Formats: sequence, structure tokens, C-alpha cells
Amino acid sequence: MRLDRDRLLGFYIGFISRQAHRFFEQEFKPYQLGRGSLFILKKLYEKDGVHQSVLQSSIHVDKANITRVVAKLAELGYIRKEPDSVDNRANLIYLTEKAYDFKPRFEAIIRKWNDILTTELSDEEKAMLKDMLIRMCENTLDYFSEQGI
Repeated sequence: MRLDRDRLLGFYIGFISRQAHRFFEQEFKPYQLGRGSLFILKKLYEKDGVHQSVLQSSIHVDKANITRVVAKLAELGYIRKEPDSVDNRANLIYLTEKAYDFKPRFEAIIRKWNDILTTELSDEEKAMLKDMLIRMCENTLDYFSEQGI
């Protein structure tokens, strides 16, 4: 299938986002994981034992969403929450053995989507695309920061 090439850039970004949602819902459904939980697991695989507020700010979601997803991941046995010994108002979030056992499958699914996205792109094109996308993300963050949002 080929798309109309006359659309604005935002259409294609949205299209890829919707396709990613479809892909990840399909791939992670057997593990009862939704899209929101993927970002949290990814961050925890990078650094385990972080404050819930750090997760919230690093994946750019609101407090209610992060609370809901953390509760679901805990219910499914992928994470555990422990009170912070320094700040008893805060929780530290840790991966469980179940999450660590799942990590190779998680990474394989993420790689599969990346491979789908970059099929027939050269290494140079992949590097340029990544740089441009990062700059576009930074542009959006700058915009909302300037707007006080």
C-alpha cells in the first residue's frame, strides 16, 4: 500500500504512531501489557529503583496515568513499589524477577518494530532520520515549555 505524498508531515507522524499502537497492542497482548506500560518498563530496564515522579517526568505523562499504569504493572507482577527510606511520601519502583525474565522478549519486540520502520533504509538514512526526529521532539518540548504547559 502506498500513501498519498501530498499530506502534511504531522499526518505521517500520526499514521506511524497509530500503526505502532496496533503493533504493540498485538505483540504485548499475550503478556497483558498495554502501551503505557511499555514506556515504564523501558525506563526501568535502563535504571531500576527510581521514584515514580522520575518515571512520570521522563516519559512525559501526567500523574494520574503513571499511577494507573504502575498499579497495573504491580498487579501483573512486573514491578514492586517500596517506600523511599529518605522521603516516606515517595515510592521507589523496582522490576521483579518476572520483568527481568521478560526483558529478552520485550527487547525482541521493540527491535522488530524498529526493523519494520527502517526496512530498506541505509545506515546513513537511519542516522539522519533519528537525528531529525530527536530535533522534532525537542522542538515540541521547547514549544510547550515556552507556553508554560
